Amino acid sequence: MKKTIKYIIGIVLFIGVFFTSNNEININAVELDQEYDILTGLYITVDDSIALKLRENYFEGYITFEYLDEGLENFKIYTDTHRPSEEGGDYSIIASINKGDTGEWKQGKVRVYKENTQFTHQAENNSDFIFKGDAKVRNISFDFDIFSIQ
Repeated sequence: MKKTIKYIIGIVLFIGVFFTSNNEININAVELDQEYDILTGLYITVDDSIALKLRENYFEGYITFEYLDEGLENFKIYTDTHRPSEEGGDYSIIASINKGDTGEWKQGKVRVYKENTQFTHQAENNSDFIFKGDAKVRNISFDFDIFSIQ
């Protein structure tokens, strides 16, 4: 049986998002066009009940977002992982996005692999995902298709 769960930051369906700069600010619901400067990090924690479902079942997941393609620096998306690195790999980095300095908002889509993601809130600031780098992002959404035997 397949069950789809979708989270969109900016709608109350997503719980446990917080953004840190000098002070921690809890973000529970924001406007869809809200943009985040991720230089000091955007920390995202999945609700405990959903995290449990994701830990207990196979899923296919994606993070979609928009980023301002300004400058040539890259930014990264990290996850909470306990998977040991092999041959120098770092499974906590799930994406490194290179910018091309077009000045336009661009779409990003990143696959979330079950074997690389723990959903135990043990990444930095008790989060599950971290966006970090010299960039601005907005309209972040999480789509998970959860498969279970019924």
